Amino acid sequence: MILSDSIKSKTVLYRLDDLTVVSSFRPEAYAITTDQDSTHAYYFPQAMQVKTFVTHGLKKSHMMIFEKKINETLNPWYGLLVLLMFMIIVLSKVIYPRRFQQFLKASLTNNGLSQLLREWHPLSNSLSYIYSFVYFLGLSIMIVSIIDYLGGGLDLSGNAIVDFGILFGGISVYVIGKYQTIIGLSVLFNVKDSGVRYLANQIVFSLISSLIMIPILLMLIYNAAPSVIYFGLALITIIQFWRILRSFAVGLSENDFGLLYLFLYLCALEIVPILLLVKALIVVSGDGLFG
Repeated sequence: MILSDSIKSKTVLYRLDDLTVVSSFRPEAYAITTDQDSTHAYYFPQAMQVKTFVTHGLKKSHMMIFEKKINETLNPWYGLLVLLMFMIIVLSKVIYPRRFQQFLKASLTNNGLSQLLREWHPLSNSLSYIYSFVYFLGLSIMIVSIIDYLGGGLDLSGNAIVDFGILFGGISVYVIGKYQTIIGLSVLFNVKDSGVRYLANQIVFSLISSLIMIPILLMLIYNAAPSVIYFGLALITIIQFWRILRSFAVGLSENDFGLLYLFLYLCALEIVPILLLVKALIVVSGDGLFG
């Protein structure tokens, strides 16, 4: 049996007899119902996709069906937001070509970072806030795109735009809080110059991460596939790992920045938060918030 429906001028076709999706803008759904108030789709749990279930012939397994309301999505806006990111970066390169090149060099060597800091201070320059905004925006789009592709939805308020704003705000608060912690710890340990260098390294990698994310986001939006997700996550992980290594190198280059302080910096600001974030995502996903 084939079930056809139309949602926001898009035709949705499902082959319900063998649970195979023929065509859908939400390919993970295998059944759909519509009532007077809303449209509902039904999904397999992530651990029990159709392909895996059929291939392994798990005849005695029980499949739970999750119902999720299809909210108005931000998909049409994802591409425009990525275009906005690209335009902001290009405009900054046109207006500040020398500074842009210095940012790229600062991500590779301590000498490049020192040269950048001779002409730029991370707390008193507009580029710090511009590149941070672009990074927050890109990271938010990536998280929502991956969650949407996996068959769930960031259902915090029931409104996709509000949910995206909440996610963007949460990421902004976390990263800005980390920046403030860097400054606070540098004052506490009386190593202000080292704190400024450490903070500058974080902002430099906001730009680098954004440059890497733009093509990944375009692939996620317009040609999403498991290989794209794995490749994107692997690339972002490599960039973040390189950022931590550069932070370590910056700390070791400071005469007044002891190894103990550096260890505390990395644990408090980099390693532990990442572990907590991964754990939180696992717990929340298991509770069904992400489908």
